[in-house]
Amino acid sequence: MECALGLTHVKVWSIPDGDLVGAFKPELGTSHRGRVFINPGGRPCLVAWDPGGVFSVFDVLSGDRTASFRDANAPMNVMVNEAEWRLTAEGEDSAGRYRRAVATVWDLATGRRLEKLSADRRLPGYLDRSAVDGFGDRAVSPDGRLHAVAVRTESGSMAVALQEAASDREVFRAEHGESLRVRTAFSADGQFLLANWESDRHSEVDVWEL
Repeated sequence: MECALGLTHVKVWSIPDGDLVGAFKPELGTSHRGRVFINPGGRPCLVAWDPGGVFSVFDVLSGDRTASFRDANAPMNVMVNEAEWRLTAEGEDSAGRYRRAVATVWDLATGRRLEKLSADRRLPGYLDRSAVDGFGDRAVSPDGRLHAVAVRTESGSMAVALQEAASDREVFRAEHGESLRVRTAFSADGQFLLANWESDRHSEVDVWEL
């Protein structure tokens, strides 16, 4: 599943053959930000917001908007608890002459505001990226024999190194000179290695059969 950096689309691809099997265009403004999270029912959902604090939740597979709400403060930091399906939006609230950092907790299923608390109070289980995102800086194959890591080459470009877990012997390397970051993953059956190359302008995925 690929979420464009500008939220122009979310696309679903078949790993073995690279076929596009689904696409969703949320038709949001260019100033919107957001990410795909997985709700407690296992459905991928796009959680998006604009600088003014208007939030929208979309079911990616159907394209339906399932919830919307407005936070009173401009969101500076947004995190989601996928297990409880809740969101915290941190911003600045005015209290007389003073401004204070606050966080508002929202129910993503209903769009209902649950509570407002100090931004210093940290809630467990809230992350800025999906906890079930298969990509990371280091990935281990399902059988544990291989691991893939992101490395920076002597020339400064990003690369993916596939290594034997027992010996750290490198068996494969792929570079991508234009990327600022790369995250890796294995398919659930262990037959494919994936690399998500990211830059300021675009994101792309390479797939190798093992």
